[in-house]
Amino acid sequence: QQSSPLSQSQPQQQPSDRQHPESMYQYESYLQHEKEGDAKVIFELIFGEISSKMGGDFNMVFPKDIMWLCGAPGSGKGEMSQWIMYQRGYHAEPIKISSILQGQEIEQLKASGKLVSDRIVLTILLEKLLLPEYRTGVIVDGFPRTKLQ
Repeated sequence: QQSSPLSQSQPQQQPSDRQHPESMYQYESYLQHEKEGDAKVIFELIFGEISSKMGGDFNMVFPKDIMWLCGAPGSGKGEMSQWIMYQRGYHAEPIKISSILQGQEIEQLKASGKLVSDRIVLTILLEKLLLPEYRTGVIVDGFPRTKLQ
């Protein structure tokens, strides 16, 4: 069987040999056999773990209004945040993804040259959104960063 010239010029993609960061949360061990791109499975596992930590879904109160700001660094997201906060009546400072991706475990991952996994980013964001100060509304600056997120 002959293959088309188009398929010959495309390099074959190999399975990823990338190692995930050490498990920070229990759900990481559940995902070892799941496909990296299965966003629904990842979300359901993260949501389930957070729900069990909080004593059930009924204890999880997300903001009534979330404004997602996406854009390249320097595109003016920070400048627009103050105006949006004023117009929407938000009282809490925006959640900046670059700011919440800090802490001892995250810094260790970065220092060792590893990327912070999508699962860790999503878990940190969801836990942050559940804080009482964001119940009336919040701006999320710089999310999503990847297709999976």
